[in-house]
Amino acid sequence: MMRVGADACIGCEICSVICSLSHLGEINVKRSRIRVSVDGERKADVMVCRQCRQKPCIGACPEGALSAAATGVVEIDRDRCTQCLECSEACPFGALPLEEGFPLFCDTCGGDYRCVQWCPAKVLSVTDEKR
Repeated sequence: MMRVGADACIGCEICSVICSLSHLGEINVKRSRIRVSVDGERKADVMVCRQCRQKPCIGACPEGALSAAATGVVEIDRDRCTQCLECSEACPFGALPLEEGFPLFCDTCGGDYRCVQWCPAKVLSVTDEKR
């Protein structure tokens, strides 16, 4: 499970840059699976699927469009997804950014967690915590 210590986030968006570069081959933070928003007081909010163990998002999907791979990563079947966003509502972290109306789930970069590796403030980490 990914942990986010948002209080220490400096809002640099390097995590979003490396995510979009890794998945899309381009720098486009608006299409990244991890997003950072900073309010006027420089308080950052980090939105990313944390691959929690309970996965309430899967149970909340009325169309059965979500499943967990053998690795535990949440996968979406876009053909079955109706974009109702019940999964987003069920997320205990309120952490599912959207692309074209579909929720974006972290795929852990195949277990490599590039955002965690590149975070200069060490805000992101990986844990075996059960939540």
